[in-house]
Amino acid sequence: MIRHLATFAAVLMLAACGHSPETQFLTLDPVPGTSAASHRGAPVRVPSVQVPPELDRVEFARQTGPGQMKVEDLVHWSAPLGMLARNALILDLAQRLPSGAVLPPDSAARPGGLRATVAILSFGTAGSDATMTATYAFGPEDGAAPTPHWVELRTAGGQTPAETARAFSTLLGQLADRMAADLPP
Repeated sequence: MIRHLATFAAVLMLAACGHSPETQFLTLDPVPGTSAASHRGAPVRVPSVQVPPELDRVEFARQTGPGQMKVEDLVHWSAPLGMLARNALILDLAQRLPSGAVLPPDSAARPGGLRATVAILSFGTAGSDATMTATYAFGPEDGAAPTPHWVELRTAGGQTPAETARAFSTLLGQLADRMAADLPP
């Protein structure tokens, strides 16, 4: 009798696991640039990309309106969002700048090199639009960053988490376009 109850309990547990929804994992991808810049100066290093604290979580979260956030429990980023944004931005910049102008992730600071300071201040979707407010500045590795450039970026948004992640990638590509254009030739 006990053996039958144990078998029945095991079957119930397996059946319950079989119907659990699957967790979806998202990432950010580089996007093609609009033009190539002719930067011939010191290589640029992007040590990090700051993201808003409300978005810096494992679960996918997005601002859906003033004072409103939506968190998807079964949709996660494949890595910390700041790291995903940094890596996508580095790849975007590498597509837009000459070979060797952008250092790989986690590169050490080089004397005479440039450091890009990047902060995403907001990202959200509303209706069919996705918007991002960001700042960036280029400064010497051994000095303070100059006054940052502020940018307001917009693209077609998405209703699903995957569409929203694609919009985030597109906005990072637009940010890379602006950054590449602001580097000295």
